[in-house]
Amino acid sequence: MSLPQLYDALKANGVKLEGIGLEPKKVDEQSVLEEAAKVGNKYHRTIHGVIGGSIVVDVYNVLDAFGVTCPACQHAIKKLLCAGLRNKGSRLQDLTESKRSVERAVELEQQRNEGVK
Repeated sequence: MSLPQLYDALKANGVKLEGIGLEPKKVDEQSVLEEAAKVGNKYHRTIHGVIGGSIVVDVYNVLDAFGVTCPACQHAIKKLLCAGLRNKGSRLQDLTESKRSVERAVELEQQRNEGVK
């Protein structure tokens, strides 16, 4: 189920989501590029806080904020956040590469759990 479908299902069941920041936001490539032009770097994004205010970040700030230390996970997240937007391949190519990175992250985690290096 996609996020917009989940949103619609919750609303249909009487769950009030308006005003709490869960409204689905349709993002297209053009709007992302326009936002990037405003902040001066195609990798920078403006994030609006849940209690107000905003900040300009890049994918590395996000990875750091969430404590993502696995290189394969970092690569997958970067690919997913910027899928098809970096002029380095199609959205499908980025999604496929992120899938491979997640598979590698699983292998690395299994190795860590087994004590194998």
